[in-house]
Amino acid sequence: MNKKVILAALFCCTVFGFTACDDDDDDDKTVTITFESANLGEAGYINNADYTESGYTFSNNYDDQYGSWDGFAVSNQTDMETEGYQNQFSVYGNGGANGSKQFGIIYMGFTDNPTIARADGASFEPKSVMLSLTTYTYLSTQKGDSFAKKFGEGDYFRVTITGTAANGTKKVLDIDVIDIDKNIAFTSWTKVDLDELDDVVKLEFTFSSSDNSNGYMNTPGYIAIDNFVVEED
Repeated sequence: MNKKVILAALFCCTVFGFTACDDDDDDDKTVTITFESANLGEAGYINNADYTESGYTFSNNYDDQYGSWDGFAVSNQTDMETEGYQNQFSVYGNGGANGSKQFGIIYMGFTDNPTIARADGASFEPKSVMLSLTTYTYLSTQKGDSFAKKFGEGDYFRVTITGTAANGTKKVLDIDVIDIDKNIAFTSWTKVDLDELDDVVKLEFTFSSSDNSNGYMNTPGYIAIDNFVVEED
């Protein structure tokens, strides 16, 4: 055996009293959710059922009677000009992250908060995600509409991701996707590091804004999501 290889092995196994090389990380499996496997048909979106990819379930609440929904949808729509609710499935961009065609849309309505979990209920370690503003939300904050005001000094729109561990403990990550004072606006796909959430059994998404009335947020509660990366043991 090469002497350099022998010396490297001895260093790894003996320095500071270590008795063996730690290669546990080599057993981790990285999974990336891209939303590309969804069949969107002629409509260009699906919003009426939970979406599952690579063993991860993205929650959805759909009302057959009214056609209303919240949670996660999957879309390929890229209309950057049409204002209002009728354009709720468009990302403010030319497609998904890294040139892909499809992406997820998160909408926080009035039922359960949107969640991501493994279908088998096991823990996972979220690593990163790509987020981008939707056309509906971005144009509303830029121009105002019948429900929401045009953003100005001091205004913000925030995505909060809460990770829940198997023992029930929670960690919270706040992401300002629009902050007028800090000149922040996720008008293109932006990578968000999720390492600090650690091992979780569930991720929960909520939104908040500086524009509220009567206890409700006026800013349209949407964000586009893509390339959700996790590690599994």
